[in-house]
Amino acid sequence: MCYIIPQTLLTETDYDVLRYHLSKFTTIEKLITFGGKMFIGRGLKENKPVATSSLIIVIKKQTPDINHKTKIMQYKPYLAVSEEEKFKKYLHSPKNRQEKYILQKELCKNFENWNFINHDKDVVAFFNLYKQNSIDLSIYYNHILAKTEFGDVFYFDAGFTLDKSKYSDAELENAYKLVYIDNNKYLLKNYHYYPKTEKILVPQGSQGLKCLDKKYKIVWRKTFAEKTKFNFCELSDIILDTGLQFISSDNKSEILFLLALLNSKTNTFLLDKMLKLAHEQKGIFIVIKRLKNFVRIPKITPENQHLKAKIIELTQNLLDLENVKLDDLVDFSGLMVQKFENVQAVGTHLIVTFNGKDYKLPIKEKAEFVNKLISEKYYDNSLNFNVKNVTLQELKNLEAIDFEEQEELKTQIDDLISVLYFGR
Repeated sequence: MCYIIPQTLLTETDYDVLRYHLSKFTTIEKLITFGGKMFIGRGLKENKPVATSSLIIVIKKQTPDINHKTKIMQYKPYLAVSEEEKFKKYLHSPKNRQEKYILQKELCKNFENWNFINHDKDVVAFFNLYKQNSIDLSIYYNHILAKTEFGDVFYFDAGFTLDKSKYSDAELENAYKLVYIDNNKYLLKNYHYYPKTEKILVPQGSQGLKCLDKKYKIVWRKTFAEKTKFNFCELSDIILDTGLQFISSDNKSEILFLLALLNSKTNTFLLDKMLKLAHEQKGIFIVIKRLKNFVRIPKITPENQHLKAKIIELTQNLLDLENVKLDDLVDFSGLMVQKFENVQAVGTHLIVTFNGKDYKLPIKEKAEFVNKLISEKYYDNSLNFNVKNVTLQELKNLEAIDFEEQEELKTQIDDLISVLYFGR
C-alpha cells in the first residue's frame, strides 16, 4: 500500500495505536516527508496552497524481519508552484532530498512519536541524553507516588465546557472567576465572571471540579502558539474553559518547579521537535497526554538538591515582578494632590504637575526603569505628553513590570535546569 496523508501521523497522540500496529505487524518500506507545500493551485481561483503537511507511507502486509530497515526520504521545500516539468525534476533530483535508513524496531519502540525521523543526529542524541538523565512525569500525576514524595496530589486535567454567552466582564454574585491568559505574562491575575448557577459540562475522562479546589495551578492553552506560556495561578474559586489545560496542587514549591521546567528552553525545544510540523495551520497542541508521554523530570539527588531549591526561589522572584506597581518604586507619601496635567521622570525623581506647580517625588529604586516606563506610558514618539489628566490612584497602581529583569531571571532558571538535565 502507498498512501499520502498529513504528517500528523508522526505526532498526534491519538494515532499511537496506529503507529504501533504499523510498526509491529506490517513492513514499512518507506516514509517520505516533504518540507514544502504539496497541495498547490487549490481554491476557486486555483491559486491557494493547502495549509497541511504531507507524508507518503509505503507498507507491505507482512510482519517485518527483526533487522528490517525503513527508508526515510526527506524532501527540501519546493519553491516553484506551477510548472509541472520543474516539479518532476524536483522529485527526481537527489540534491533535493536526504535519504537515510532506520531500523523498523526503532519505530516500534518509539511508537508514541515518530517525528524523530525528521531530525538529525544531534537532535536524536539530545532526546537520548534527556531520557537518560531524567525520570517519568508519573512521580507527579500518579497520586500514590506524589503523596509519598511530595505530601500532596497533583491533578492533571482539562478545562470545562461553558456557555460563552454567560461570560461577564462585570462582577457577579455567586460566580466563579473565569481566568483568561495574557501572553506577555506568567502570572494569571485577570478574569471575567461565570455564574455558578449555569450548567458546567465535565469532559469525558475529567477528574471533575474538585481539581480546581487546589490552591496553586499551572494553566496553559492547549493550542500552543509561539508566544504562549505555561502560567501560574493562585486565585481561588475559579473556572477554566475547554480551551485550557491545568495542573493543580497545594504544594506550591513543586508547582513552581514544574512551572520552571515546562517553560524551560530544554522542554520547549523537546516539545517543539516532537510535535511541530511545517505547514500545519495551527500551532502545536499541548494536551495532558502529551506532557505525560514526553516531558520528564531531572533526577534530583542530595548533590543537586540545592539547584532545584534555587530554581524554585528564582521562579518565585520572576512571578513577584508581575505584582510590582509604581507605588512600590516611588515615594508618594505626603502628596495631597489627586490629579495631574503632566507627569515626567527625570533622573531620580518623578515630577507631577498640577495647576502649573511641580511636585518632585523621590524614586526609591530602579530609577532608569521608571524613567523608561513613564516615557513609554505617557509620551508619544515626539515626546509629547499624550493624555489629558492622570490621577494619583492611576499612578500608584500603574503596573511596573521590569520585563528585562524578568528575562534575565528566566535565563538563570533555564541555565540551572540545563545543569539538572545534562550536568552542564
